[in-house]
Amino acid sequence: MLIEALFGFFALAGCDLTKAALGQCDVDCADSQAGSFTICASQGAGSGSTSPGRAQPSEPKPMRLCQYYVNGSIDQPTIGIITSWIVVGSRLCIGDAIPEPIEFTAPAAKSVQTQLSEQFGASTTKPFAWWEPGDELEVDELGQFFVSASEFQKSGLLFEESALIRFRPVQISWNFSDGVPGSGSGYQKSFSEIGTYQATASVDYQVDYKIGSGGWVSNAASWSLESNRLTVVVIDPPRRTLLVG
Repeated sequence: MLIEALFGFFALAGCDLTKAALGQCDVDCADSQAGSFTICASQGAGSGSTSPGRAQPSEPKPMRLCQYYVNGSIDQPTIGIITSWIVVGSRLCIGDAIPEPIEFTAPAAKSVQTQLSEQFGASTTKPFAWWEPGDELEVDELGQFFVSASEFQKSGLLFEESALIRFRPVQISWNFSDGVPGSGSGYQKSFSEIGTYQATASVDYQVDYKIGSGGWVSNAASWSLESNRLTVVVIDPPRRTLLVG
């Protein structure tokens, strides 16, 4: 009697047992009689939506037949072999090429010179040079040449630790376009011929550092910086006329 009731219900609903089991019958469950056996769906699955509370079916993943040894490897043979269907790409199977291992190369640690160079470049400025009287010089007249270069310190990181870094000017040299060099932060020079001359100062620095409460590590690095360029115009001395009365 129940079977007949079910077939009668499916006939009225316009679906068969297979469609009903798949939820493809457009049936209102509220219309079913109490105590009767019905399979209901609010909307047919073939219409592109799912019933309330029913998860959307996921796309099937591609599978492949895979063989591997009982110990799980594909290159360490055992007496037994496991054969099963697996999701493509989920593991290696017997006969697959074993990929070459990727070698990890740790980045090279920066040397002390490199680390100090970065600190030096971020901290220092080009030495400033000037001369006096700063306008013109007469032939064989002394000019005074100066450059600012002083010791300074800064805090920074060395080897990922807090450090104090000290920059010390240890030598100052002058380069003149007449080919005669000089030295010192204050230097006197004259020119024996008229003309226009160029002058620059070069400052050599030594760098020391200490990490935490440790002692100073001296002369850990060195650099040379060139100053701005100076122009010196040398002229003839003015001629003086002696008047005799």
